Amino acid sequence: MYSFDAGLSGAEVVNVWRRDDYSLDVDAIAAAVDETSVKLLFLTSPNNPTGNWLPDEELARLLELPVLVVLDEAYVEFADHASRAPWVMRHENLVVLRTFSKAAGIAGLRLGYGICPAWLMTQLWKFKQPYNVNVAAAVAGLASLRHREQIADVVVKLRAERERLRAGLQAIPYLRPYPSQANFVLCDVVGREAGQLKLVLEQRGILVRHYRKARLENCIRISVGRPEQTDRLLAELRALV
Repeated sequence: MYSFDAGLSGAEVVNVWRRDDYSLDVDAIAAAVDETSVKLLFLTSPNNPTGNWLPDEELARLLELPVLVVLDEAYVEFADHASRAPWVMRHENLVVLRTFSKAAGIAGLRLGYGICPAWLMTQLWKFKQPYNVNVAAAVAGLASLRHREQIADVVVKLRAERERLRAGLQAIPYLRPYPSQANFVLCDVVGREAGQLKLVLEQRGILVRHYRKARLENCIRISVGRPEQTDRLLAELRALV
């Protein structure tokens, strides 16, 4: 959506490919900034759909570049690392984006927020639309804040289930799961077509994500669910061997 919105605004988008393991190519990003008139750098940690975590040292190096760094932390609650929101107090060129859609489970209400340096807010207020957060989203967000311990407990269970899911996927001969710090696991599909595998699972009542995009053509992304859902998924995948 960042590249889509940038295009609508008439901005030129410069893409820098990730490495084969989907980690950031920091050198290539630095070169792109040096060679172009880039003003904004969008990063995601944990990344979607690969689940990568952006290491502190890499983020620190990127913050040294002459750009405004926007870090999307939509899935950060599921990571084994802390949010970099406190970094905003130390870096005038860092914005951290957060959402209630994932860990709090209120995706359809579109409630999120940004943690910005003070100087940026002066600019953002200039083109803020007159509409505020809708009432339903505000009520749901406040309810989420009142039940933070319950949400945290669910997140802990999802982290554990993520590791159990990944271990099970590693035993499927035609799947190569990647490590993940989010609430999903990306898998390379080996020896068969990922889109067809998605359709076969769909016919069996199981929905997974398939991307028709470069570098992801033969991958599926599997969201972490309840233990019984993991068991059902793994049983169906084993049956397809």
